[in-house]
Amino acid sequence: MSSSARNTCALMLLTFLAAIVRLLTMQDAGIWFDEAVSLLIAKNNIYHIIAGSPGVSVNPPVYYILLHLWSQFAGGEAGARLLSVFFGLAAVIMAYLLALRLMGERVALLAALIFAVSPFQVYYSQELRMYSLLTFLSLGIIYSTAGILQRERIVDWIGLVFFSIAGLYTHYFAALVIAVSMGLIAASAYRQRGMIMKAFIACIIIAALFAPWIPSFMNNTGEVYTAKSTVAEVHSNICPAIFPLGTFKSFSIGNEQTISLADYPRAYFIIIPACLIFIFLFVLGMTGGVHRKKAIKMSMYIFIPIAMTMIISIKMMDVYLNRYLIICTGPFYLLVSRGLSLLAERRRLFALLTLFLVGLCLAANFNRSLNPDYRREEFRQAALYVAQNAYPGDRVSHPSIFTLYPFLEYNGRKTDEYLFLDKTISSRTYGLIPYRTIVPADLTRGRVWWVMPLTTGQIQSRMPWYNLTQQAYSSSLKMIESKGFEEVERQDFKGIRVILLRKLEACQ
Repeated sequence: MSSSARNTCALMLLTFLAAIVRLLTMQDAGIWFDEAVSLLIAKNNIYHIIAGSPGVSVNPPVYYILLHLWSQFAGGEAGARLLSVFFGLAAVIMAYLLALRLMGERVALLAALIFAVSPFQVYYSQELRMYSLLTFLSLGIIYSTAGILQRERIVDWIGLVFFSIAGLYTHYFAALVIAVSMGLIAASAYRQRGMIMKAFIACIIIAALFAPWIPSFMNNTGEVYTAKSTVAEVHSNICPAIFPLGTFKSFSIGNEQTISLADYPRAYFIIIPACLIFIFLFVLGMTGGVHRKKAIKMSMYIFIPIAMTMIISIKMMDVYLNRYLIICTGPFYLLVSRGLSLLAERRRLFALLTLFLVGLCLAANFNRSLNPDYRREEFRQAALYVAQNAYPGDRVSHPSIFTLYPFLEYNGRKTDEYLFLDKTISSRTYGLIPYRTIVPADLTRGRVWWVMPLTTGQIQSRMPWYNLTQQAYSSSLKMIESKGFEEVERQDFKGIRVILLRKLEACQ
């Protein structure tokens, strides 16, 4: 068997491993707010998704369109998740092709292996969001750029334009990857007028194809900036160096939904050495060996997006979320793989590190799947409980859309769902996700189900904004009770509290 055939078989096995890990660790605990947004938007036709998604989601429409089409063949929540799994597997293959183009066969297989078991990648390859698609498209942009810098074939320019447009219409952070690519092309071809002209034409084509969406982009970013959150204000008071440390920890062994230092302090003895090993291999992959220039260029896809995101979060609006920076995971895992491959001559050390990292990643994945502390909020159970116990005419009131949207997805027309507003009087429907509002003046009789979010662990309870939001929910509840309602029963689910309120007869 030839070397090419062996590598193809190895890639197929790694892709199969990635599929097994993603499917075996896929939770059946239900959806959360962002996933409910995806499902509710995808229920509309394609025209309304394109026209109406800016009013509901801050993200462009490509993922919602793909989810709408996918749902025609793979129904249900589990079937919808398979779209993310599909792009997660495609990202494994694309990571292999990128590493093969730049660093050789050994690095390519190691990169595919790390992508297959990475807890960060596995988590977002299961979520009903666009992040596995964004990862795949970001790798496509980098792959096309690498081809342009090596051979400058027309197919690579076409690939760069295609992946860039698809990336921009999937998530705005793709612009950071495009900017780094164009910068590297310009720096490498500053004396080659032909290549610079082609890069300029590519930029014009990308800008022209994205231009129809610019008003929606400006509208979304304007709303986010106007509604600048407490998180952004907190970020301005935190040492900026903490941001990338948390990001590299997430890239290495997963985010807080996978394993939490605060919930399990003893995990420090495993997590810190593991993170240090990942960082060591990353630095070694960036600075060692004969392909150092290529490695340094690859690191630009990590440092520049992280730096730009930090600046925007501190100075303008809070956008520093590790899931947005999933665009950096491809280059990070590639450099980690390169660092590991440089140790291949020391066979025992190479084997020990590889087995340790793969074993730790698999353990983190199954820990998230099997450990009840890391299960999602129980929106499905809470919605079912209300649907089974609600009387005709009962009103289900939510102080936050974070519980309203999952209830709309699960209960649909089974119950009357409302968003509680303490000031606004009008009752409206909103774009692609119609819902009604309710105000204290509307609560004159009958029963009211009050559904409010709760903390799901020690992490959230220590967040600076947690106490503020809980105080707001409690204040709204007291407002309802002041209208003559008394609490009849209370049921707590993970992340959600359901309270049944009944109007006192003397107040009716």
